[in-house]
Amino acid sequence: MTKTVSLTAMRALAAQDAGQITHDPWHYIGPFDNTDGRGVRAVYPPEEEINLEAKYVGADREVVRWKSGKKFKDGKVIDLDLFDRKDNSICYLYRTIEAERETEVTMWVGSDDSLALWVNGELEFEWLKARSMPGEKDRVEVVLQEGANHLLMKIGNRYGGWQVYYDLPWPPKLEPALETKLEARLDADF
Repeated sequence: MTKTVSLTAMRALAAQDAGQITHDPWHYIGPFDNTDGRGVRAVYPPEEEINLEAKYVGADREVVRWKSGKKFKDGKVIDLDLFDRKDNSICYLYRTIEAERETEVTMWVGSDDSLALWVNGELEFEWLKARSMPGEKDRVEVVLQEGANHLLMKIGNRYGGWQVYYDLPWPPKLEPALETKLEARLDADF
């Protein structure tokens, strides 16, 4: 057995131990009002219930409903220029994540402008200020429960570009420190 085969086997064991995770397609709804940035703290209906069949009164008294975001790609910036109104607006993205077993995961998120992220109703991340899409994304450590997990993101926009980023790399990679230790041990063994 070679060092490369052993390291590959260790990576495979780490992935197998973590179990399977699958994502349902995204859904999105909006726009809701964010005039003067007040929508960032406002609680709109998607924060109170997730009902993909529901209709709500959104910004400018327009009726809004959930739509399919199945074309949204994880690990890619999602352009939220999906509505007639994008300035001073709030949009929500929702999906379920199935986990084979309870496991800790690392999500990577980013936004132009504000972002709040809930998993199973618990606020896990919040960025309340205006910003452009960061080059280095925000790292969010989350424990997924076994079975269905509900992910909700609230993205606020003031003016100009409106984007969001989400990625949950799976299966997980070995932590760099552990990988270095394994390589050193394998070097000694071979």
